[in-house]
Amino acid sequence: MGPFSGLELLATAIVALDDALVVRYANPAAESLLATGAKSLIGHPFLALFSEREALGRSLADARSTHWDYSAQNVTYVRQGREPLPLACVVNRIDSHGLALLAELRPIEQQLRQAREERLLSEQEASRELIRNLAHEIKNPLGGLRGSAQLLERELEQLRLEAPRRSELREYTQVIIQEADR
Repeated sequence: MGPFSGLELLATAIVALDDALVVRYANPAAESLLATGAKSLIGHPFLALFSEREALGRSLADARSTHWDYSAQNVTYVRQGREPLPLACVVNRIDSHGLALLAELRPIEQQLRQAREERLLSEQEASRELIRNLAHEIKNPLGGLRGSAQLLERELEQLRLEAPRRSELREYTQVIIQEADR
């Protein structure tokens, strides 16, 4: 049994790196996740797999030198001819069999999709609330306008105007009331 025999059975993608951050081992779950064989991974720089090489490289160097674990929630694996794959990456320092770091990789597409959907729902709710408030603000002045037209109509009845003129003015107030009710 080799040093990685237990890792072969894991459903989690595991990649072992040396001090130069070169891949020295990839379990079958890593091969499946990264859609490539171990032969394509082993011997190649780990950072070459990702689009955020600079920040990830600094973090891996820190994990190596400080013996602290490193965790990143959104590193993007670059896949040839396919969409980039967002991953969560947890790196642990190890000193065994000439290796320096053990990286655990998990896909986070579903988490990102769920977060995006939650954000959209929140934005839709905010839009609904804005429209509701706007409708209320529009309706309030219209209610005031309707009330003013009703008062004006009552005033017209008390004024001693000729019937045709009073009828004409009353028609105007009715138009205002009907439009406010619409």
